[in-house]
Amino acid sequence: MRAIPSFLLSCRTLAVAMTFALLAGCAGAPPMPARDADFSVPRQLHVVQEAPGQPALDAMLVVQREGAALRWSLFDPMGVPQARQMLEHGQWRNDGFLRPNAQARDLFAALMFAWTPQENLDAAYGAGNWRAQTDSGGAAERSLLERGAVRWKVRWPQANNADAANAQATNAQATNAKATNAQATNAQTTTTNVSNADVFSITTASGVTWRISPLKEQP
Repeated sequence: MRAIPSFLLSCRTLAVAMTFALLAGCAGAPPMPARDADFSVPRQLHVVQEAPGQPALDAMLVVQREGAALRWSLFDPMGVPQARQMLEHGQWRNDGFLRPNAQARDLFAALMFAWTPQENLDAAYGAGNWRAQTDSGGAAERSLLERGAVRWKVRWPQANNADAANAQATNAQATNAKATNAQATNAQTTTTNVSNADVFSITTASGVTWRISPLKEQP
């Protein structure tokens, strides 16, 4: 029976280390959309962080609406809160008694970018501040630019998903000035919300990758 407290202590220590690693990153404030979020909530996510030279680390994230605000709650694998933030009218504030942690917002802000429908990105982040493409393997990608450099790169690995079709249509329009009206109509038809893809990854400028998937409920 003495092994249980030791195990819990080890998990708690790992969780603290995970939090520092997970929340470490950009020193500047993360970019925020110029308009209110238009993605559906609540969402419960499993987040796996991968960083060069470090073991993969797990976290759980719950995003839910509280009146006019969005509450973002990050938990360690034992269910202990690690970060809680409220987003209201484009402003972050701390939630509860946890110490303020502005660095946690980088993950949260990156998720908002990933969930914003592609047709709304110009209004939310400004034309020219983002780009979408399809990689050589057919996966859809989206990047947010900050002062000309990539801040976040979002990648949806499913080559046959709607977002890959959307990125392919966008590329076709950009490279084929002679596209017919029918082709343009088809390109519009394939435009879908990136938020429909539940499994994706976000890579930061520092090389940290967050792998995002829906949180599976335990029986």
